[in-house]
Amino acid sequence: MSITSLPLELLRQILGHVSTKDQETTALVCRAWLTPSREAYWGSITLSLEGYVPERLVDSLKSGSTSIPRHVHDIVIDESEEVEDRDEEETREWQEGVVAIMAHFQTVSSMTIQYLDLTKFPPALQGQILRPGMVTTTLVAGHIGAPGASMILPFLVGNSKLIFLGLGSFKFAAAEEEVTDAGNGQDPKVVVPTQYPMSKLGHFVVFGRSSVAWSVLMPLVLRQSFIEDLKTLVLVSVNQDITSKLIDRAAPSLRSLALDLTSEESVFDLGHTKSLRNLSLGIASYAAHEQVLANMVQTIRSAPSSLEYVFINTGPAVIDQEKQRDSAPPLWASLDAHLSQCPNLRGIVFIQLLSGCLGMFAAMPGALGGAFDKWKQEVLDYAESKLPACKEKGLLRVSQTSGAWTGRAFADLNFLE
Repeated sequence: MSITSLPLELLRQILGHVSTKDQETTALVCRAWLTPSREAYWGSITLSLEGYVPERLVDSLKSGSTSIPRHVHDIVIDESEEVEDRDEEETREWQEGVVAIMAHFQTVSSMTIQYLDLTKFPPALQGQILRPGMVTTTLVAGHIGAPGASMILPFLVGNSKLIFLGLGSFKFAAAEEEVTDAGNGQDPKVVVPTQYPMSKLGHFVVFGRSSVAWSVLMPLVLRQSFIEDLKTLVLVSVNQDITSKLIDRAAPSLRSLALDLTSEESVFDLGHTKSLRNLSLGIASYAAHEQVLANMVQTIRSAPSSLEYVFINTGPAVIDQEKQRDSAPPLWASLDAHLSQCPNLRGIVFIQLLSGCLGMFAAMPGALGGAFDKWKQEVLDYAESKLPACKEKGLLRVSQTSGAWTGRAFADLNFLE
């Protein structure tokens, strides 16, 4: 077989490991290699207010005669530096550059918005950046500021091919009025014009804790039909009522559920999630919130017999013997008795989150003088002391992970499968 006759998918994988300089060369090999080389060259674009808008890309797009593909694999938008820190000309160039790039690419496989404040853009440009239907696989919206929820809701839930959706925090200029109306039991000012078909969406993560996201945006998302087809749901559980409604709506198809039990009111009945296999609960706020432990036990005990894995995210205080409460032993004993009798349970994983740059060293044998192994053993010792019956059945293990709990709620289990 001639090298110029490589299957397209194999060629794309190869080009993904080639430097951008060499991709410029491979584009000249033959006509069949031109488009894949261009797609690889522009495969990942970062738009950062810190100073990086690809000038060559913007100049080429503005020329009106570009051969740059209309699809890009990955776009990251981050304007987390204050717009006011830049002069007027720099701000204008940034805004026009973002609009030009986003307008050119008709589809994006994966988009991550770390920080984007649309209210800083001229009104004429605000609606030209986030278009419904442009993201085809993964969308993670970290922080978005907008005049109102109606400007970004069509973009968030209007990508019909989306598989993964993650929502962080949001700030709306009209949020105060909208929250007031919703709080009075009236219909909020934001009206959902239609149902957005998202039949492929299987994984929904809400990692933002802002009151606006939960009081304004989430009630609107809750009305969408895609909730009923979810396989994975990860929530920080800020609003008890909305969280319960999300679980109820997703119950028929739900396979993996993660809930961060951040308050004493966070307790859920999972008896109707008949197909649930993976349950992850964050109890890092214990022992400051004593009731959280009881809520975890009650929530787990309500789960169906289909449960295969239980993940428990601990914080330092959870295993600190000096911070243990008198109410803890009987609760752990109750949990031990229940889990050891679960017919399909294959593992109980205690998750130890590593903050900051610690995660970079965790995989190195003997790193930090063996501190990681020591920390891991401390958690395992704690788990075995609290769940002796589960220990006897070989169910207990510990996983050290880095990053946010909402991103690693199921440890090393690939919940996207």
